[in-house]
Amino acid sequence: MNKINSACALCENKNCFIQKLPSQRLSWVDAKKYTVCFPKDQNIFWENAEVNGIHFIKNGKVKVFSSGLNKKDKVVRLAGDGHIIGHRGYGAEQYPVSAATLSESTICFIDNGSLYELFMTNPVFTYTMMMFYSQELRKSEQRAKYNSQMSSKERIIAALLYAKETFGYSQTDLNAQILNVYLTRSEIASIADTTAEEVSRTLTILESEKHILKKGRNIQLLNEKKLLDLIRDYGIYDNADS
Repeated sequence: MNKINSACALCENKNCFIQKLPSQRLSWVDAKKYTVCFPKDQNIFWENAEVNGIHFIKNGKVKVFSSGLNKKDKVVRLAGDGHIIGHRGYGAEQYPVSAATLSESTICFIDNGSLYELFMTNPVFTYTMMMFYSQELRKSEQRAKYNSQMSSKERIIAALLYAKETFGYSQTDLNAQILNVYLTRSEIASIADTTAEEVSRTLTILESEKHILKKGRNIQLLNEKKLLDLIRDYGIYDNADS
């Protein structure tokens, strides 16, 4: 874990919420934030730890998860370039979830006091953040509504499409439609509320049906539209391109 220098005005990630601030405000943010490069499989913050601010993902891949009564982790969210994490704990004393990297990730942290000043003095930034919270809540409610109604196969399909929605396809071969993230069978199971064994069985079935192709540690979506159609009735991806 290495602390690095990072100037917001020179940031290549124009989807970051900080880019909604006036240009003259960016140098102020530079003085308040700190930026850290985390290796893969590194915790960024822990459940029940004190909330001191919000993390902005400059680049990388992150999973947000909570611990169940049986100490089994449940992945509640995936986050990538330009996303924020730790916001569910903002305004509270302790984080309700943990976050860890799925790949090497560069993440900027802004403390509560600085965030409060930004919220109170920059309406466009505040509105953009408010809309993000609204969208996150809607997605969470949709998943909670339909999760119990879906079969394990449908939940696993939804997990694969969620990974694609969050991280897209690998930039090395866009035509191949290979997910731009490596998720273990256990991580997919944690998203889909099932077991790693059931994930392995279902991926084999989806491969036999020519919906996906397992390529070593990677998963290729052979027909994203067909996968979307298989869970279309639940309305989770009504706005997805097809």
